Parts: sequence; structure tokens; C-alpha cells
Amino acid sequence: MEYIDIKKSIKNISRLIKNVRLSQGISIGELSKKSDVSKSTISKFESGETVVNLFNFIQILNSLGIKLSEIEYLIYDKSVDLIQMIEEAKQYYDYKNINGLNLILEQADDLQMEGKYIQANYIARTIHALIDHLMHQPSKAFNSVSKYLVAQNYFTDFDITLIKLGLDLFSENDLKIIK
Repeated sequence: MEYIDIKKSIKNISRLIKNVRLSQGISIGELSKKSDVSKSTISKFESGETVVNLFNFIQILNSLGIKLSEIEYLIYDKSVDLIQMIEEAKQYYDYKNINGLNLILEQADDLQMEGKYIQANYIARTIHALIDHLMHQPSKAFNSVSKYLVAQNYFTDFDITLIKLGLDLFSENDLKIIK
């Protein structure tokens, strides 16, 4: 049986709730109305001052569009192997599997929402651009990723794997700089 650090888990979940609420542009008052949980309770929960009962917790999650299953990795503090995530995306791209790319995109978006990995932003942007590429649509989603990679003095394993994933998206000039 896995050991659960309750205090750390509650802190992670509280932070996630606040980040999601803010990213959706929802005030505590609006969330209170949508979830039927008091503003005071939401505020204290987000700041880690209190815990909420299960009913209120599920009401808050539902109001923000968060699935209960998405909370599991926060409770157990499971780390995600970003390189493996990129490699899976590359396989989906090679087989032109847009549904598979969307699954990886959801994982990257979840990581961005909780602020766990800044690199998840680059993965998400690359996947958005790959989906656009497969659908023969223009995309600017890769521009910031390209700028980030071109600016590197040396490449980490993450950077190299991301380059492989986005190889079809680089401009000729960017490829010359990266080489």
C-alpha cells in the first residue's frame, strides 16, 4: 500500500483548484455560486487553512470541470516522464493518430494547469502544431517552442526529444541554427 502524505496532497489539490479557477477567469464568488459552497470555505481551502468535506470537494471539482480521476496523481504525487510523453506523441504523429495526440495533449494541459512542469507548455504547443500540420492548417503554436530551442546553448535530453517530435515544424533557418 502506498503511503499518502495527507498534508502535501491537500496542499497540491488546493493549489490546483486555485490555479484552475484563476486560469478560467472565475472569481471565488462565481465559484461559490456555481458550486453552492461558501466563499469563505473556498478561500480557506485554496489557502490551505481548512479542508472541505467530500460533497463540497466534488461540487467544486464539477464546477471547474475537473474530473475526480485527475486528482489521483496529485494525491500520490506521481511524477510524469516528460520524455516518454514526447516519445508517445511522436509515435501517434508518425501514424497520423490525432486522437492519440489529443490524449497526450490533455496530459500536458493537466500538468500546465497545476504548474508542475514548465516544459509541459512546450509539449502542448508542439502537439497543437502537429495536429494542425496533420490537418493541413496553418499554425503559430510552434513559434515559441522554436524560439526556446534556438536560444539554447546546449540541449538537454528533453530538448533533443522535443526537437525530434517537432522536426517537421521547424523552418529551414531554425534547423540551421540548431545544427
